[in-house]
Amino acid sequence: MLNVLGNFEENFEEYTSKFTTSFVNDRTLTNNDYIVVFKVDNDTEYMWRDMSYQLIGMKDGKVSFVSSGEYYSWLVAANSTGYVTLRLKNKPQVTDWKLSIKNLTSKKR
Repeated sequence: MLNVLGNFEENFEEYTSKFTTSFVNDRTLTNNDYIVVFKVDNDTEYMWRDMSYQLIGMKDGKVSFVSSGEYYSWLVAANSTGYVTLRLKNKPQVTDWKLSIKNLTSKKR
């Protein structure tokens, strides 16, 4: 698909099944900020960038925390793995984390 600038871009919705996310680590920093790290596997032939996401925290099998946002400086190369670190102001009452990618922008390799 060509965008308004004449550059080739793929539609992320057609490739969502080609991405997997997995929790790596979480930690409280010395300034009491809290980070959550995920691994993102890209099983497509395209580089993707500018992530829109939803961070979901679970406790006792129920959703206890949700945060949506954008990570514009993030990218993952074609057929590779990338890591994303999300920062929160404090640690929510959460025992399990999930990352749902809502949108990415593609760039032909």
